[in-house]
Amino acid sequence: MTSGIGIRTATSAQGRTRGQLHIYDGEGKGKSQAALGVVLRTIGLGICERQNTRVLLLRFLKGPGRAYDEDAAIEALQQGFPHLIDQVRTGRAEYFSADEVTAFDRQEAQRGWDIAKGALASCLY
Repeated sequence: MTSGIGIRTATSAQGRTRGQLHIYDGEGKGKSQAALGVVLRTIGLGICERQNTRVLLLRFLKGPGRAYDEDAAIEALQQGFPHLIDQVRTGRAEYFSADEVTAFDRQEAQRGWDIAKGALASCLY
């Protein structure tokens, strides 16, 4: 294993029998872009090397009520390579602070976590 700035990555996928889980969180910009970079790389591996690489892009706090800049690119990837990428969006679309969390927000967070656990257990990703 090699280590980078707070990130551990495998030097080779050969011999790996399980997928990888990447989590990007925190305030500010860059989380979606970082995740999409990993998605593109993984899809590229699936196309070029004919590897069995499938990605689940699970986006918390990116509810379907709002269009995000990256949505068109994700949709194009899904149309072109439906066998390589799945996407799930959870939560509400608007921004809110910690003191504005509602029962719906908690329910959506739990739904997202349940989807993540199911995806990990499925060995599809």
